[in-house]
Amino acid sequence: MKVTLFDGIQEMHVVHSLASALRARGHDVQVTGKLTGGFTYIESTEDQLTVSLAITSVAEFEPDLILVFRPAALPPQLIQLLRGRIPNDCLVLAWFSDDPVLWKLSYAPTLDFYDFVLHCGSERILKFYESNHGRPTGLNFPFWTGQDQFARVYGSKEPETDAVFLGNVGNSVRRERYFLLSSLGVNLRVHGDVPDDHFHLSGGLLDSHRELEEMAATSRIAINIPQRFSDHANRPTWFEGLDALGTFELPSRVIQCAAMGLPVVSLETIPPSHRHPFPEVTRVPDPDALQRTIKAILNDTDLRALSEAVHSRFRSTFSASARALMLEHLAQDPETWRQLSAEERTTFYEQFDGDSAINTSAETVKAADRSTMRISPDTQRRLRIVIAGERWREPFSLARITERSLRALGHTVTRLDLASNETRLKTDHLGELRGELTWSLVDEAAGDRADVLFLCSNEYLPPPPSARPCVWHGAMLNNVVTPATRIAARCHRITSPQLDQVAHWITRGFTNLSYLPDLFDAEMLAATDGRAEGEHAICVLSETERHVRSFPKLWDWAPETDILHYTTDRISEFPAAMERLAAALGGMITCTLPDPSRAGNLPHRLLGVSLAARNIVLIPRTCVIPADLQSGVNCLVFNDPREAQLKLRRLARDNPDLEPFRDAARAAALDRYSAEKHMGELLASLQP
Repeated sequence: MKVTLFDGIQEMHVVHSLASALRARGHDVQVTGKLTGGFTYIESTEDQLTVSLAITSVAEFEPDLILVFRPAALPPQLIQLLRGRIPNDCLVLAWFSDDPVLWKLSYAPTLDFYDFVLHCGSERILKFYESNHGRPTGLNFPFWTGQDQFARVYGSKEPETDAVFLGNVGNSVRRERYFLLSSLGVNLRVHGDVPDDHFHLSGGLLDSHRELEEMAATSRIAINIPQRFSDHANRPTWFEGLDALGTFELPSRVIQCAAMGLPVVSLETIPPSHRHPFPEVTRVPDPDALQRTIKAILNDTDLRALSEAVHSRFRSTFSASARALMLEHLAQDPETWRQLSAEERTTFYEQFDGDSAINTSAETVKAADRSTMRISPDTQRRLRIVIAGERWREPFSLARITERSLRALGHTVTRLDLASNETRLKTDHLGELRGELTWSLVDEAAGDRADVLFLCSNEYLPPPPSARPCVWHGAMLNNVVTPATRIAARCHRITSPQLDQVAHWITRGFTNLSYLPDLFDAEMLAATDGRAEGEHAICVLSETERHVRSFPKLWDWAPETDILHYTTDRISEFPAAMERLAAALGGMITCTLPDPSRAGNLPHRLLGVSLAARNIVLIPRTCVIPADLQSGVNCLVFNDPREAQLKLRRLARDNPDLEPFRDAARAAALDRYSAEKHMGELLASLQP
């Protein structure tokens, strides 16, 4: 069977785990990824273009079944477009993950365009739909996940807290949770948005699955406080009768905890409409009972037995494998369920036992390569390459790093300084750019006919397209408007460090574009590998001193004498520049401040070489975190000094010698940030 998983939600683990489970059973699965956001139907031209292009891709795939994860991405005109471009016998389903809260806004208006709906709610909610739509609309399909997303880790480490709460306690609706949790009288940690933390409950945000697993391994129980639908009063999601539908009984966090083996105690002030779907979750009716029950469980209960019971229920009933079995059944028999009562449709999913198909073992971490990066000249023919760029006086500028790496690969490389040659450029007839390059000027710089042109600038137009490749390297993109599109239209290949914009442009047809973070070259790595240990504990990387002063102080928990401020605007030549960089990275910890000089909330451009130097790298959460980095595995993501402290302490506790973490940082750097590696691959892709 060919299955398309269309769009996604914030909890993308449900999409990825279901894709894995379906593939494990031999199905061909297409995952569009997360296309848009929000809970109302998309309206902007950009969003509609993104979804339209995804529909074209789906039509080419010719699926047998489509599961739409976010109906708001498909307003009436787009769901009709989708249905018109796929085979008539393709089953089109929607998963209502926010049932029934989005019923008025983005569920009800297009419900009839789907063959049926997979709900995420109780018998009350299924009856509500049947009453309002005049027929049964679908079956219950509660949250799930997979062990490939969250491993079973409970009890694998010494507990550092008795109870943990996953969720926000910040706005007016959720603030009462904070004071309730603070009154429980147990050692408790909150992971979520915690403003005004009077009782020091915050354990910081969890930025990766690895950090969630760390939480589960060091906690004894988890607390769940379900969302009450009555709390939506006076909000855009409110509709008459919503409060009568109770609570969201099984949020994603309960399933995640169960997958990791973490026992859950749930405060449920509104009784469920039927027998509880997860009986191994301990339920209490009020805050007083919550306090008594938690203390009793912590003091008298065999927590390992409770963990086993919770995890066993997850494997059999709430795993991605169980949901894959149910989808298979519905694809083969999409009609019989309509004869069932609301109660039977609520519990229909329980008959599919995914236990036997779940892999409960944690993924083995591949040993990291601690060796020095070895550069072998490219086995392809030697090329005559011209780099048209700026900031040539800066040793760590994009143009200089590109130059050194291409020379290390054995190519003949010539500089073309755009600023000093501006009078020799053609005038941009639209007046948007500072000038237009010509191939004659490029060849003159090369001293012969150039084979490849690298453009390392965002302010100049490359020569008109020809058979000779032009690479726009390190492009700073915007929302697909001129002049960026004019530059892109003339280039064979484009690379950009802006991960979000790369995805944005690719969906709009720029298939010659790829994501490439800020790279380092072999000379930079050699310098840092030979460095001496510094007297400072922390190096703070910033573009300028002004950026250091303008950013909130992130290191007020460390003595000022332990901090070295490194700014890349201080220009020095070789070898002094390399010596200064090596000295800066001689400490154990590096904090990379955001780079305000570039759009897109990018981290500092020396992030990669800091990882390669086996530093413990701290990245502020305000930065866009590169996709290849995972907090708690090869870096630490943080929001404020207290959270940074907490994460550093946990890291030191679990890795006394810190070697596995530092090795993982270096391995990620050598794989994803090596200029020689990626320039070699890029040139190979250009040659026939």
